[in-house]
Amino acid sequence: MKNIYLICIFLSCTWTCAQQLIHQDIFHGGVTAGAVSKGMFENFYTDTLELFVEPGSSIRNANLYYYRRGFCNDKVIKVNGNSIVLDSTSHSPVSKVKISVQGVDTIFVYKIDLTRYLTSQELLTGEFYIYNPPSDIPQGPGFRANWGYFMPMIYIEYEKSTLPIISTSLFANSKEETSNDFYSFSGFNSRVSNSPFALSLFLDRVCGGSLNGSQFKINGVNCGILDSEDSVSYNYFCAGAHGTYYFQNNQIQGLYDDTPDAFLGGSDALIDLNTLVSPYNDYNLEEKHVTHPNTNPNKVNHKLLFSHAFSTPCDTFSTAITADTSICLGDSLLLTAIGGSQYKWINHQSLSDSLGASVWAKPQKISYYTVQIENVPGCSRTENVSVKIHPSPKLKEVIIDTASCGESNGSLTVYTTQNVAFEFNIGNGYQNSRFFNGLAAGEYVVQARDYFGCVQEMLVDVPFKIDVLANFESSILDGAKPLNVNLTNTSENATNYQWYINGDFESYNVDENITITQSGDHYIDLIAYNQDTICSDTATLVIRVYDSLILNIPNVFTPNNDGKNDFFSIQQTGVHSLNYEVYNRWGNTMKLGEVDEPLQEIELWDGTDQDSQKMVTSGTYFYRITAKNKQGEEKKFEGFVQVIR
Repeated sequence: MKNIYLICIFLSCTWTCAQQLIHQDIFHGGVTAGAVSKGMFENFYTDTLELFVEPGSSIRNANLYYYRRGFCNDKVIKVNGNSIVLDSTSHSPVSKVKISVQGVDTIFVYKIDLTRYLTSQELLTGEFYIYNPPSDIPQGPGFRANWGYFMPMIYIEYEKSTLPIISTSLFANSKEETSNDFYSFSGFNSRVSNSPFALSLFLDRVCGGSLNGSQFKINGVNCGILDSEDSVSYNYFCAGAHGTYYFQNNQIQGLYDDTPDAFLGGSDALIDLNTLVSPYNDYNLEEKHVTHPNTNPNKVNHKLLFSHAFSTPCDTFSTAITADTSICLGDSLLLTAIGGSQYKWINHQSLSDSLGASVWAKPQKISYYTVQIENVPGCSRTENVSVKIHPSPKLKEVIIDTASCGESNGSLTVYTTQNVAFEFNIGNGYQNSRFFNGLAAGEYVVQARDYFGCVQEMLVDVPFKIDVLANFESSILDGAKPLNVNLTNTSENATNYQWYINGDFESYNVDENITITQSGDHYIDLIAYNQDTICSDTATLVIRVYDSLILNIPNVFTPNNDGKNDFFSIQQTGVHSLNYEVYNRWGNTMKLGEVDEPLQEIELWDGTDQDSQKMVTSGTYFYRITAKNKQGEEKKFEGFVQVIR
């Protein structure tokens, strides 16, 4: 019942516990792999790793894998005298493992293409001298004794047309590490029936003897305990166990202390899965950390890489993928693979889809993508692409100088946070200078572009100041109608003008001459602007126009009470007040009067002597009239009037 229970657990983990396939291939040839480690306590060391490459072969793939735990500075190792930088910025991690015991840390596994550093001849010898200095750990608190770059592992695939076709599959651990872990492996190619099926495990921090180790079960079958340092690195404490081997010609060959049988044990981390997984290739693996004879829940051994190889009936086929590249943070990239009938993207967290030949990627950090390309069912190989991320330029501030309205005399100065070379643009093309002069007021999109072509934008507004001062002088400010007015423009910093009289447009003239024929207050507006009406200023004057003092005085009237022309009446225009006197030829006053705010027709005299109240005799009489308008202007009128009875 216990075995059945374990199998059920494995089946439930098929998807959630599956390890990450990082490489798969089908070709004529063989594969070899091995690793060195200096364990928990880093000292300077140089180890020799001897692998096997079939004479007469050519190198198909040659990669260096390593892992980083915690935070540490770049480290330079040497392989056959060639310096290789181990860092976390130039190379994208192929997997990530969280460690939930011994403090919370994360392991990142990285890959480096060895063909960039070693010649084909060096690789074909299979001999590697690895110089590995201690890691540079930043000072401060934390589990820093466990931090660093560890366990360089060399993985080589070699081609030779006379060798049978093999299938290789390399998995990286991508599951949280505890002291009791369950894994599943799937996605293998078809295998020749009952043929050897190589599994090479690469573990670190296996300390040896009764201190600690890892017990493994495959499909519920106990396969042994790895609890010794590998013989390649036996001088180093907790150096781990590595399945150093090669596979070709349908045979598994162990190197150093590794033997290709159905068991694991000590530092022998190589196993033939044929009898454990047939007739299917997919399998489940259980690992439990142990200190003989009991489980220790507070310890872990790092399970990092799992190399598989076997003979396959699949035919070889060619594939390709988008080349390694870099993009700017926030940009998207179309990744395209060719050469197959089905495509499955393994790590698709930042991809638009997990299926299909072309997918969009929008990574937020350096990322490593793997696509499994199937030619026919059961026959697949992988392609990988690494995408580096360049951070966007950081615009710190833009200093703005105001433009005069209607003029192009504003400016921008762009500052960034990074002290690197940038190009700048505000819409007329990029330039090296951060200074932009001769700008009109308005909105500008400021762009800063770095060496990689990454751009950050900022929308800024160049405000304007109105320098225009509208002003004009009038030749007269008030007067009687019709009033002729000369308007002289004295505005400053203006190019265009508009004149308005009482709100009605008059002209675009610089100066203006008008004649006002209506009495009252008249508002004169001058709008002056520089090129654009938004850059305007307005000046206003009020011209007061009043009616002229006009009296229409008759020279005869007939005071006979017939209702016609019975009064000495005058018609007036513009009179606000007046006083008058009517007298006879001897100078005697007949009528003396005063009128304020008169009607248009004023009855001055009815023909009677104001003293005697008797009607005067017919004859000639004389008048003196003094009239004033509202402005106090005074006008005198004298004359005679004939009285007829």
